[in-house]
Amino acid sequence: MGFVPSRNPAVAIVVVIDSPHGPNRYFGGTVSAPVFERIAESTLRYLGVGQTINPAPPVLVARQDESTNEAARVPSASMSESGESPTVSLVSAGPPGTMPDLRGLSARDAMRRMMRLGLTARVDGSGFVVAQDPPAGASLDAVSAGRVTLARTAAALQEQARP
Repeated sequence: MGFVPSRNPAVAIVVVIDSPHGPNRYFGGTVSAPVFERIAESTLRYLGVGQTINPAPPVLVARQDESTNEAARVPSASMSESGESPTVSLVSAGPPGTMPDLRGLSARDAMRRMMRLGLTARVDGSGFVVAQDPPAGASLDAVSAGRVTLARTAAALQEQARP
């Protein structure tokens, strides 16, 4: 018997096995724990419950904000041509109806995010996301599928990050 996640539980699971036989006889850790794990992972994925211990940090992206008023401007060394300083916003999920930035995520995390948006996920390669289609911030109105390209090497990540 157990509950998941450990902080703010969403599901309680009971595994009952009649006549257990496992590699180390009949102990719960070797017989019922693997069954509990499979049920818990599938259930949390279906419910869309995220990790509560050591969650992935959100991604920060600098962008130009046209609604910034004159009093709130702070001069910086990397000012744009218009003279405004960039503002930093949190885009872990992105605005509603737009594609989030998936670069740097694992294949599993990228697929989960796309599935939560109702997209069919297509994955090329292995490792971490280095490119995505549709691009981050694109409208998802007429989009039914998303594709991510993965790479394992740091050099590939740096090449994709260059403009």
